[in-house]
Amino acid sequence: RPVPDHQEVWTEMGGANRSIVIELLERVEGSDAEIAGTHFEELARASDAAESTIIRCERLSSIPGGSWHGVPALLVQGLQMLRGGQTELRLSLAIIPLAAQKTDVLVCINRDEVEASVDGESARTTDMQLLLALLSSLSVNDWTLFGS
Repeated sequence: RPVPDHQEVWTEMGGANRSIVIELLERVEGSDAEIAGTHFEELARASDAAESTIIRCERLSSIPGGSWHGVPALLVQGLQMLRGGQTELRLSLAIIPLAAQKTDVLVCINRDEVEASVDGESARTTDMQLLLALLSSLSVNDWTLFGS
């Protein structure tokens, strides 16, 4: 599919069969549950999912390591059933609110749930560990990207 300007997508073909998407979206205000729900549902619409369910939502008071010291994040895990019922995706999502830039940074790991089920808890744990590693290594090199 075409990748819009506000997104970067990496696909892992060998072994894990997962993709990583980083995108910049308009900031969502509200409670943690409202913010997570709004972004998760938008991802479901973009994927043309027939159903979506948030399984877990947790707030990190500060992203560990990297250049995000003191910046909070929401960690969300959920499932999306794609139309036709053939594919269920497990999503591990981080939402980084940048209030001054009126932007939310989303980092999402998608994995086919069939594969995650075969691999059991290890796949889910590995995806969350990868998500945390991505967050700690992610940085903004040019803040003018967000305008004045």
